[in-house]
Amino acid sequence: MRKAIAGSMESMDCMVSVFERPSGTGITLSIGGSGSELFHSAIVNTVNRTLSAFNIQDIEVHIQDCGALEPVLSARLETALLRYSVASDEREP
Repeated sequence: MRKAIAGSMESMDCMVSVFERPSGTGITLSIGGSGSELFHSAIVNTVNRTLSAFNIQDIEVHIQDCGALEPVLSARLETALLRYSVASDEREP
């Protein structure tokens, strides 16, 4: 199973983990941490917008929020997706 991680558990940051899902199974998202309840819809919107920009339709995303602002969350998710993509390229024959 391919996976990638970006971020930290420091204050005002977040830890984003992405995991491979079989084709056609869609996107699953889990959100935890200090800002997860208060900013749940904003986090979901940022994740959906970023995944759409990367044209990703099948992936599992876990976010542990420690008070990250939207640009930080977006950057962490983009980094995780790029690392995930590199891991995919390395597996190609």
